[in-house]
Amino acid sequence: MKIVLRTICLLGIISCLPLLYTSKASAGIDLPWSTTFNCPDWTSYNSPLNCDGLVKWGSWTCYDGTQNVYEQIVSGGNYSGGKGSSGLRHFIGSGNVNNSGSTAIYFNTPQRELWVRWYIRFEKGWTWSGLKEFKMLYFYTDGSLAPYFNFPWGDNNVRLYTQGGGGTDESCTNCGWQTLYGGTASDGSWHAFEVHLKLNNPGTTDGIFEFWIDGVRKIGNTNVNYTGAGNPTGFVRFELGDNGSNFWPTPGCHPVDYDDVAISNTGYIGPLSDAARPSAPTSLR
Repeated sequence: MKIVLRTICLLGIISCLPLLYTSKASAGIDLPWSTTFNCPDWTSYNSPLNCDGLVKWGSWTCYDGTQNVYEQIVSGGNYSGGKGSSGLRHFIGSGNVNNSGSTAIYFNTPQRELWVRWYIRFEKGWTWSGLKEFKMLYFYTDGSLAPYFNFPWGDNNVRLYTQGGGGTDESCTNCGWQTLYGGTASDGSWHAFEVHLKLNNPGTTDGIFEFWIDGVRKIGNTNVNYTGAGNPTGFVRFELGDNGSNFWPTPGCHPVDYDDVAISNTGYIGPLSDAARPSAPTSLR
């Protein structure tokens, strides 16, 4: 990545960093791709984001009662079992749609099929119950389709809400928050999540959605109607961390940490213990 930046700067582009990391056209990635967030600390959303092709998205802030809290890349968000020394820290607070913004990953070419693996940690002691949802990943196509992945979703459920195809839910029950933590409170542990999305062909319901926690498959649906009447050619981006509703009433902004994100368009990735540990990205443009 450093070689790419130096090359661009030598060509005489004075504002090389903002162009590379805030422009959709220049920040796209090819697959396979991965990041360990081993990047400079990023603690102000107004500062340039210089990290493996990630793009700022949303520009929201989480209000903790006294100040606005922004998305961050910091050592405190690092998964010690992976590579790198930092992680992405997303904050959510009480009430509805109270969060610190998102980061997005754009693809250079639309992708009809994706596997995305990431490590996730919720703050220790954070309780979750009732009719609540957190949009952990949010996908977009080059059409009107924009499915999003909910974890948690309610007390103990998980779902992908397609929004297309009549807005169908691809979900499982007794496979969510309370099963993972053995109760309503997080123990602060890290877990490997992975999803597999494949768009259905026009006029069919042969789309795929799969979901794994720590290498154990929880959802495996092969009759998904993502597109409805539309006909997108593929996914063009997705977001890490998004909004939600009915967040728990405890005051303050509380961290959700992401680390060791990997994306493939050829097959299942698996937890780090089952897969080759990700290397630094080499496909940035």
